[in-house]
Amino acid sequence: MASQNIPWAKASNWKIYSTNDKKAALYSIDTLTNFKSKKLSDDSMRSYLIDVARIEGQYGVVWQGYIVGSCELDHVTRKIIFSIYGGFFFDPTTGQYFEIENDLQLRKDWHAYLRNSLKAADPYAVIP
Repeated sequence: MASQNIPWAKASNWKIYSTNDKKAALYSIDTLTNFKSKKLSDDSMRSYLIDVARIEGQYGVVWQGYIVGSCELDHVTRKIIFSIYGGFFFDPTTGQYFEIENDLQLRKDWHAYLRNSLKAADPYAVIP
């Protein structure tokens, strides 16, 4: 995979939020703290994000549903938008898209981990 500028595997304090709102990607970090959330395992996220590549432009990016999350990187909390079907996520801080390793099983596991974590945060969450 192409090299990345952001060391995602070093990010910590990952969370996902149960927003049930189609406009949730526009919410600020401060607003997201008002929703139910689930802390994700840093070790699990590191295993999914160890080989992340930046996607040039938006080519190949198709949104069919997403989960809003956050993490800390370099002592800054960042909002992250996770695709629920593709193997990618969006970093609004930089305006860049990133994809995890192109391994079908890894991507299936990652999606299942995100969905199950969201369900644990809020059993009534609408999961895309």
